[in-house]
This record gives sequence, structure tokens and C-alpha cells, in this order.
Amino acid sequence: MLTDSDQRNLFQEVAAEVVGHTAEVEWLPPGDEWIAHARLRGVGGLVGYVLTSTEWHEARFEEPQYLTFLIADSEDVEYLRKTWARLAKVVAAYVAGEYEVEQRRGLTGNRTFLNVRSDDGVWRIGKRGTRPPQFEN
Repeated sequence: MLTDSDQRNLFQEVAAEVVGHTAEVEWLPPGDEWIAHARLRGVGGLVGYVLTSTEWHEARFEEPQYLTFLIADSEDVEYLRKTWARLAKVVAAYVAGEYEVEQRRGLTGNRTFLNVRSDDGVWRIGKRGTRPPQFEN
């Protein structure tokens, strides 16, 4: 099992590989619940976040204020790397402007979805759920 320090270093390595020069990455103090916390800022000023803990890994978006998460055990390092790469890709795509906000009429009113186009495909992120693209293990 990875130590918190090992996991943080590996997470930073994966984020740097995935994001490259497409966004500015700022490493924030992780707080009690997180092992690592990165803020990505795109050229146009859009901001998103990627956070990781022992099993819970999260991407957050500022406008609309939605989030999505993936669960991966820190025992399987390769799967963990893939999970982080997926989240970093979707946030990098968002801050690069590769998204659209979709309004849908429902029985109880309008619902808003954030559709982000990443290398993996389209992520459909809503207030109550996410439909990520298929994931090859």
C-alpha cells in the first residue's frame, strides 16, 4: 500500500503528465480529508480542481458548481494512475473550454448538465450523477 507521501508524489506526477502546458497547476494544502489537492486554471480563466484521498478521487468544476468522483483502491497503483489521469483529463478539458452546459426540461423543472469532451469521450455531469465515458481497465 502506498503511503500518503508516495500517493501525493505519484498524483503530482500523473497530473503533470496529463495536463502538461494546457493549464496552470497550483498545488493547494490538502486539508484533513485529502492527500493532494490541485487547482487547474485555463488560459481563459476557467478553474477546476482534482483531489485525491485514500479511495475517493474527485474532480470539481466552478461554473456550474458540479463535481464527479471515482473510487479506486490505493493497492492497485496502475488502476490508481488511470483513475487520476481520467479526472485530470476531464478537468484539463473543462478549463480549456471543451464543454457545454445543457438545459433539459423534466417533470420537476429544468435540469442542468455539464458535458465535458476529454480524450476519453464525453462526461455528462449533473447535480445528482455522472455518466463518464466507458473505462477500459
